[in-house]
Amino acid sequence: MNNKLEKSKKLIQNVFLFFLASFIPKTISFFMVPLYTECLSTLEYGTIDLITTTVQLLLPILTLQVQDAILRFSVAGQDDPRKVFSIGLRIVSAGFVFLASATFLLTMLGVVDLNGAYIAFFLASYLTGALGNVVNYFLRALDKVKEITIASVITCLITVSCNLLFLLIFRWGVNGYLLANILGHVLSLLYLMLAARLGRYISFRINDPELTRRIIVFSLPMIVSALSWWINNSLDKYILSFFCGVSATGLLAVAYKVPTIISTLGATISKAYSVSVLQNFDPTDKDGFLGQSYAVISFSMVLCSSALMLINIPLSRLLFAKEFYAAWQFVPPLLLSALFNYMSLSCENMCLALNRTRLISSTALIGAGINTFLNLCMIPLLGSYGAAVATAIGFFCVWMMRYIWILRHIQLKNARIKEPLSYGLLWGQMFAAYWGNRLLLLQICIFVVLIFLYWREFSQMLHVILKRISSLHCKGTL
Repeated sequence: MNNKLEKSKKLIQNVFLFFLASFIPKTISFFMVPLYTECLSTLEYGTIDLITTTVQLLLPILTLQVQDAILRFSVAGQDDPRKVFSIGLRIVSAGFVFLASATFLLTMLGVVDLNGAYIAFFLASYLTGALGNVVNYFLRALDKVKEITIASVITCLITVSCNLLFLLIFRWGVNGYLLANILGHVLSLLYLMLAARLGRYISFRINDPELTRRIIVFSLPMIVSALSWWINNSLDKYILSFFCGVSATGLLAVAYKVPTIISTLGATISKAYSVSVLQNFDPTDKDGFLGQSYAVISFSMVLCSSALMLINIPLSRLLFAKEFYAAWQFVPPLLLSALFNYMSLSCENMCLALNRTRLISSTALIGAGINTFLNLCMIPLLGSYGAAVATAIGFFCVWMMRYIWILRHIQLKNARIKEPLSYGLLWGQMFAAYWGNRLLLLQICIFVVLIFLYWREFSQMLHVILKRISSLHCKGTL
């Protein structure tokens, strides 16, 4: 019991730190949306979103999704972290050189028709994204969560401050927005290099073909998983742009800002849970830590999604300026997309602990296929709403396949009936939310039922938190 309590305390500590690293900065950025929608047109916002989406597509291909292997091999303790990190950086460097060369060539040939600012943003976004992934996953393996937290706050403060300066004072428009975002990520990476003294882990003279081979073999199936994730999250934007125009893509991109709250909550818990699972994995779940932790994650995501659906319309009025307000209709299905995305990632962490990377890639690929088919069918009929619903169904299928496999191979101690019941209620609330405030009473009833359904998880989480506060108080740290 004490061991389980210690695991829970460590998990909550990591959740708190990742909360500071993810939730608070992104929440601040979330409230910057009115500024962006006021200073940028739907066309500019749509173009930026398509560039960012393209970067997300290229990252797993050109980096070989090596950050997953870096986390897994560094946590296991069987390999030299210096070698693992250096090999990861070497792969990232090779990918960037290839991308920069290809971009320059395609621009010279006239295939890429973007101005210099957009091309610079594209290359800088890729490089900072690739390095950020490798560095953050490596620091998670070294349990340097505090440094990650501070770096995330630096990114947020620099980005927000520069956006206020560049958009409101200098009136640089879209160029100011692009520059502010790049500066935030570059300065946070510099901080991590210095604070974590990463220079001591870097050596391009290291030559270990066997370790390189093992890292690549582990990573390759994760490329398929990452590409499938990209399809579930992003392919709809290209299909939507084809059928409805780039402005429709801009509306959908803005609608994603409300589910950012769920995504950030999910990312916060998933990162902390991944470390706990890899460090304390037990396929029999004797102490119930895995099952109960998973249940608390589900409880947090479900109640937060339901609450955001309830306040979606007033929140959209507050956040979305001018023609962007119409995006409120797409928020409810995107909330479900975010929920099932991060619940499937929680399942993925357990699969990684068992080295089942092929299972991860196959389930993600099937989900991507379902999403693509539904996008092609629903976008011509329902436009952006069809794209949002297709994404939600795609992620739901991924979660369902992984969850069923886990229940067969891991003795997860959690309430198995509660999971599908709560998700069924959320699907019902999503369809009720389509009609705006006309079915608000029904949404409130669903929210109340969900609270009663997860009352046990809420009580357990509160008990662990109070125990943690009490222990800190006894030690004199509070």
